[in-house]
Amino acid sequence: MERDIIFESSDWHCDPNGLIDEAKEFIRRGKEAGATIVGCGDLLNLLPMGRKKFNGAMVVNELVQALDGYPFYYVSGNHDPYPWVVELFRDTPNIEVVKRLESELGGRTYLFTHGHQWAIDWALLRHFAPRFVEYMVDHLPRLWYHFCKRVGWMASEAKRKASTGHRERQKYNDLTGIIWRNGIKFAQHDGCCVVLGHTHTSGEFKRFAGGDTGIISVIVDGGDLRDGTYVVVDSDAHLEYL
Repeated sequence: MERDIIFESSDWHCDPNGLIDEAKEFIRRGKEAGATIVGCGDLLNLLPMGRKKFNGAMVVNELVQALDGYPFYYVSGNHDPYPWVVELFRDTPNIEVVKRLESELGGRTYLFTHGHQWAIDWALLRHFAPRFVEYMVDHLPRLWYHFCKRVGWMASEAKRKASTGHRERQKYNDLTGIIWRNGIKFAQHDGCCVVLGHTHTSGEFKRFAGGDTGIISVIVDGGDLRDGTYVVVDSDAHLEYL
């Protein structure tokens, strides 16, 4: 990535029927700033809805149209498995699908990852996925859909209907804390800044690096774009609001 500013957001949780307004506005701002634009997982609800519903879907067409050839890094998440997203955008060369993304900017390394690898709720499921999940999607889709809504793996109806703008819906809980602590450990071990999603809770953890470096970000969670939160990386990584 050669640009000197990065825009990142995650957890759009779009259904096949269209791209959410917040994603369109995020992309518009990123293009206007000349930024590298990164989508950090769970952009599309391929799980639990099934990948067939997204083939030629309006949401795919609207994403392609919004980008209009502009480069876009799509980091896969737990709702949008890597092989499925690769297949979905195989004819769209400006959308590069990756499992994680590293970028050097201003002398620092930034790791962009969805973050579900540090969670408990998906730790076992991802070992059987996609075989188990695909079976449920193909044979028991209604049961699977309602189960995923019940355990909170899909955006709530209130969030689906939310208008553009930042809201006060995000809540910190123990599961968020586990993911953040594991992200901090990774950042400390690898000497990088971790930018992630998955928790639907925005937050920044910073530390004093000493000398002329001052205070720097260790991890930044962009939260849920439906709530208007996203990350900008320039001199450091920090939260912004639509």
